[in-house]
Amino acid sequence: MSCPTRGTRHRFPWLRGLLALVLSLALLSAPAHVAWGSNHDIDEEEQTVESIDPFEDFNRAVFGFNEALDAVIFLPLAKIYRAIFPKPIRDTFRNFMRNLNAPFILANDILQGEGERAGMTLSRFLVNTTLGVGGLFDVAAGMGVPYHEEDFGQTLGVWGMEEGAYIVLPILGPSTVRDGLGKVGDAFINPLNYLSTAGDDAEKIIFGHRHNIADFLFGARLLEVVDARERLIEPIELLKKDPLALDYYTLIRSVFLQRRNKEILNK
Repeated sequence: MSCPTRGTRHRFPWLRGLLALVLSLALLSAPAHVAWGSNHDIDEEEQTVESIDPFEDFNRAVFGFNEALDAVIFLPLAKIYRAIFPKPIRDTFRNFMRNLNAPFILANDILQGEGERAGMTLSRFLVNTTLGVGGLFDVAAGMGVPYHEEDFGQTLGVWGMEEGAYIVLPILGPSTVRDGLGKVGDAFINPLNYLSTAGDDAEKIIFGHRHNIADFLFGARLLEVVDARERLIEPIELLKKDPLALDYYTLIRSVFLQRRNKEILNK
């Protein structure tokens, strides 16, 4: 992807945000399925492989590309990140990014009609932004208000849209037709993506022409990718060594689809 010119960025501020979002989701959407561990409660027998994965040959090729990309870029960066920063600092950064994403999560809570969860998200944001020193500390969790994630793909699922065919996207990893559309929607409903032009002038005066809010968000998203990969080093290794994982591609597909369905149901 070629970088947009400065003039293009001002006319289309969401392009910069979209690129940052894509980079931040690159890892979060790919290995996040590992969170389900070795719970291989697979129910693909109820569906034919053709209906689940009609583009399997293409998907396997992209899957192999993503695995190679992870081996040469994301995994090494994750190991360097772990070696440089101790766990308390990594946890602080994760707390900060979760708090930064709160407006986006709140928007999806509201779109899904989840009033209680929207209230929890808003409460977490207010508490952690104030008592948690800008979100560096998750004070709300200690007060019994747990963190949860939402995205527009889940919102589309709540609205009744079928998931469609399974698709492995370059860099972004496992997805479906519905989640692919959801990623596009994410870029438009995330309020952070509209800060790039709003703060340009003020940031230029203070930091110079090469530094502004958009640059900060872009860098934060990149670091968020590395942070997520670092937290999944051991789980991914265990998953690949699992004796039930005779076909790693099929295992990832099955666990990913189950996980997305559970997320839509808030289980």
